[in-house]
Amino acid sequence: MASVERLRKNRGVVTASVTGTLTLLTDELQASVPDAAQVKSHVAYLIQKNAELVNLNKDIFDATDDDAYEEELEAAEDYDRKVCYAVSRARFFLREAANKTDGSEYLNAGGYFTER
Repeated sequence: MASVERLRKNRGVVTASVTGTLTLLTDELQASVPDAAQVKSHVAYLIQKNAELVNLNKDIFDATDDDAYEEELEAAEDYDRKVCYAVSRARFFLREAANKTDGSEYLNAGGYFTER
């Protein structure tokens, strides 16, 4: 098994990547005309990386002594909450965008929703 420090370093790389993607997703959702394809891409990436984080965190928990366990657990739960919240917001946006395309004559032009 890898050392706890190595696992934490790997987790740091993954969390940095996730943080960057969370920022990109937030920016996209706040754009005047969000690109649904970009939102879907960010969501897929976040889901994949969050699964990696879950596995890394499990390995870290298994190798962590009782004194540091609570702190590790709180940090992992906080980060998981951020990812889940962002994915939830994005999925809500995607559902709303799909409803708009079904209910009115919209055309997905270059990733942007525009009326015909």
